[in-house]
Amino acid sequence: MKYVLLIHLAATLVMVGVIWFVQIVHYPLFCRVGSGGFALYSDAHSRLTTYVVGPPMLIEAATALLLVFRRPEDIPLGAALVGLVLVGVVWLSTALLQVPRHSTTPHIS
Repeated sequence: MKYVLLIHLAATLVMVGVIWFVQIVHYPLFCRVGSGGFALYSDAHSRLTTYVVGPPMLIEAATALLLVFRRPEDIPLGAALVGLVLVGVVWLSTALLQVPRHSTTPHIS
């Protein structure tokens, strides 16, 4: 079960890297698409991004669950539960806050 923790850590670090890239590079470029092509661009962005973030998000969630129900001896139950709750918060935030913003045309400044 030690490997579950390492796999969870790896999936989380992959997601951190993807999020940083998207926040610093990708999202700022949205305003350069133009309002005429934004809807198509945004749809393609959402569809293609799913291929990149889907597997590590699923791995992160699955390993968070495993760490609660089959955790290594040196991982306290409370820590595993907090980790699972945080993964749930990230999923809710993604579904309720970030994804809906993709359909909003950015303002060019």
